[in-house]
Amino acid sequence: MVGVHPKVFRLARYPYEEAAHYFVLSVSDGRRAGSSEFYADSATILALAEKLASFPRSVVDEVRFESGDKSDPRFSGYTGLRFYVHDASGHTALRVEFLTRGNDLVTGTVDFCFAVEASAINRIGAGLKAFMASDREEIVVEL
Repeated sequence: MVGVHPKVFRLARYPYEEAAHYFVLSVSDGRRAGSSEFYADSATILALAEKLASFPRSVVDEVRFESGDKSDPRFSGYTGLRFYVHDASGHTALRVEFLTRGNDLVTGTVDFCFAVEASAINRIGAGLKAFMASDREEIVVEL
């Protein structure tokens, strides 16, 4: 039986260095879920927030976020998000790609796509912007 998860975009932030944060991202489409860890500075997250808050601008628009490297084994993992318009009618979707490297007990991959309303993507953008301007440790956006 497939587990049922809430449809959410969850980002938790932990202090790391003055210029960077350690993040834990969890995404679920209601049937599938995954989480990934990455490091980023505030400017990177704010740039993503700005793009998502006004997404989509056209039927060929897409916004990508990537941290780490899928093919370079020197990286402990990869976090990839692709918000895109998947048809000429303007329906939008999210592709989630997470890779964790380590020994056989740690290594894992998550890769799935699902339809998500443009308004939910806009809420992620607005939420990320407010989140980065606050001291909150976590943001949760229902999809």
